[in-house]
Amino acid sequence: MRVIRRRTFLFRLLAVYFSGSAILLITTLWMTRGHFSYSLDDAYIHLALAQQIAHGHYGLNASEPSSPSSSILWPFLIAPLSRTGLGAWFPLILNLGFGVLACTMIGRIVERWWISRNPEAPVGMQWLIAFLLILVANLFGLTFMGMEHVLQIALVSGCAYGLLEAYEGRPIPPVALFCAALAPSVRYEDLAFTLPVVLSCWFQGRRSAALLTGGCSLIPLAGFSLFLHRDGLPWLPTSVLVKGGVIGNGTNPIHRVVQLLRFASQHYILDVAGNTILLMGVVLLFLAWSKKANTTQKKVLSAAALGVWLVIGFGPYGWFYRYEVCVRIFATLILLGVLCSRQRVSAGVLATSLAVAGSPYIAGIFLTPIVSTRIYRQQFQMHRFADEFYHGNVAVNDLGWVSYDHGDKNYVLDLWGLGSTEAAMQGDKSTAWMEDIARRHDVGLVMIYPKAFADAPRSWVEIGVIHQRDGLFLGGGMYSDVSFYATPQSDLPTMQRLIGQFASTMPPETWLSTQ
Repeated sequence: MRVIRRRTFLFRLLAVYFSGSAILLITTLWMTRGHFSYSLDDAYIHLALAQQIAHGHYGLNASEPSSPSSSILWPFLIAPLSRTGLGAWFPLILNLGFGVLACTMIGRIVERWWISRNPEAPVGMQWLIAFLLILVANLFGLTFMGMEHVLQIALVSGCAYGLLEAYEGRPIPPVALFCAALAPSVRYEDLAFTLPVVLSCWFQGRRSAALLTGGCSLIPLAGFSLFLHRDGLPWLPTSVLVKGGVIGNGTNPIHRVVQLLRFASQHYILDVAGNTILLMGVVLLFLAWSKKANTTQKKVLSAAALGVWLVIGFGPYGWFYRYEVCVRIFATLILLGVLCSRQRVSAGVLATSLAVAGSPYIAGIFLTPIVSTRIYRQQFQMHRFADEFYHGNVAVNDLGWVSYDHGDKNYVLDLWGLGSTEAAMQGDKSTAWMEDIARRHDVGLVMIYPKAFADAPRSWVEIGVIHQRDGLFLGGGMYSDVSFYATPQSDLPTMQRLIGQFASTMPPETWLSTQ
């Protein structure tokens, strides 16, 4: 009976997940008139990197190495099909598969710690709880980002499962140890979830398993750093360093710690969505030291709380509902298991709690097809102009689509720095610096958000601006328009002729004003 019940709940999780994903896919294709695009341009950075990996080179441009991906493993996973007709769809296909793994792990936790204690729970409430769990994990939104986050959710859920087993006094299963060992290779911040598993395994007296799991999690990171250093790159990917504010800002280590604490307070204290994560972190600490917990349970919950607070204090947050999801689902699953093991939790109470925890991602579901449409109308059009009209070296500050299918043909200069170590190290991106670096890389075309820079060099001539009629953009208007500039390295009359031809090919609700 228990096996049947477990399979039934897993079926509900999968049915909700695939139904919602199908609706989002159909909606996106309808809004883009059949031209699928991921909801973040970053997905195409990984695809572009994967194309180079398939040829034995690590970087976006065939002429130089770079480290634009925050994930070690993901570009290698999508590399095998990156140069085929299925390449652009392969991240979505992989994410759907990893979504099954995430649902399986979440379903195992719910079946063991809630359904087994609430066998009479109404079927309708079980469907609702299945939907809310997928909402807390933001599986709908993460699937269509085309990046590593769905796999991250599956592995983090596996870590939570292992800790709950340890909380009950049982050995941490091999599958949980595997998840803990692999997770940091998917996202660096997953070390915060590997650590509690290793500590709990050590507390159980399984010292060899703890050391093996910890070693297997760190060896790929160390090996990858050595690989980057050998190619003359920083020890960590430039994407990690730039987005973390570690390079290019001139701050000392003490100032950086102050920035991290300010960042944490801004997002977890002053932000409503972050409040629930902060609250769960506090509850975990309270449960860890309550009188109801025995010594083993105190140690396991303290380790779990340590992981949560490490992410709160030092981990990334936001960026279209993707960075903090891992700690939200991790804390949710741990609390679900612990509270259900201590007392009977009704379906209504569980559903209400999950609704509060997952509420920030409701907006993400509705925004997913909208921002996918924006990517198609903006970054994909930039890609088309560079690939079909201009055929030369380009500079951008939004790297993904333009670099995809382009690294073998011409050079793409990333002025922000994800794909260029030189740009990443540059703190003051002045007009003189922009003009100089574009000249040194023989860049004839620049496509940037004008509001992202104080000004453009006077030697650059603006030849066109992409606009979107209905304002499908994020970032308070910073990313609403894209300006095209011809540099002294290009032939201005030719560029003006090409931009005129390109203007007539814009999709509906998008237009290009020419100078």
